[in-house]
Amino acid sequence: MLTELNDDALRQYSDAKTAFLALYEAKKAAKEVRGSMFWREVGGVEYLIRANVSSAQKSLGRRTEETEAIYHSFVERKTFTSDRVSSLKETVLKHQRLNRALYVGHTPQIVIDLLNMLAEQGLMGFFTIVGTFALYAYETAAGVRIDNAGALATQDVDLLWHNGKRLQFFTHLNRTQERSMIRLLKKMDSSFQVDELDSGGYTATNNKAFQVDFIRAASRDGEPHPFAFSDDEDDLWPVPAKRAESLLSSPRLETVVVSVRGEMALMPTIYPYDFYKFKLWMATQHTRPEEKRRRDKTQAEVMLRMMKDYLPQYLPKDAPAETEG
Repeated sequence: MLTELNDDALRQYSDAKTAFLALYEAKKAAKEVRGSMFWREVGGVEYLIRANVSSAQKSLGRRTEETEAIYHSFVERKTFTSDRVSSLKETVLKHQRLNRALYVGHTPQIVIDLLNMLAEQGLMGFFTIVGTFALYAYETAAGVRIDNAGALATQDVDLLWHNGKRLQFFTHLNRTQERSMIRLLKKMDSSFQVDELDSGGYTATNNKAFQVDFIRAASRDGEPHPFAFSDDEDDLWPVPAKRAESLLSSPRLETVVVSVRGEMALMPTIYPYDFYKFKLWMATQHTRPEEKRRRDKTQAEVMLRMMKDYLPQYLPKDAPAETEG
């Protein structure tokens, strides 16, 4: 059911993860100094101007010792972060080649691309991976490979939206050039389109039948229902899901996952034991198709074994010896 990665692969993953996280933080620092600063003379007086990436400009005041210090600090930080990002990108590329050579990961490439796209747009903090694909994060954290193909058999990724942060989310989404979730997905893969499900919900599907499902907790009093991610009439609508509220309350676990090509991304998931309990509950839902219920139970069994043997820090003392049912 579980196969341990060899020592070479484990060492390589550790080194690659360190480099990737350093680049991740460097990119965040670089975003703080995006745009430019320059001096502009108006009526014989010089003013410090800050321009953002959209070319919007703001005066920071007349030229003084204070504004000169602001200007020099900005230039130094921008140069430093730019050089650091460039250097770390080269390092990460080297690790990608080693990851591929040593078979470090097997997370589907499209999931890596999706996670990195959301991170680049500043939106990953509003989503958590809660379905089958979370298993790639757990196996990576455990240093093992799940051998049971049935446990990983799916063509849709579930992203739980933190609708309690919807105002901050809308602000961040509107800062993107695309200003809608479906357009962002199309930027990653132009074949994505919005499809209506038989259940009445919506999903984004590409030409390889891979689906991106956005789910959310049921609306509380005073919250709009239903609602789309943006004003774009063709945009996606996050679909209410059972027990989503309890999943939102689970502590967030972030793991660097690796694709067969060696590329990396940071995947946010719920705590392993909460995933186990959720899958065990899903397996008892008789309105759910039988093949999915069997897969849910298999995933719960895999998760329990993984925690017992490799991730005991996430396993409560009163955890069951085996899955029930």
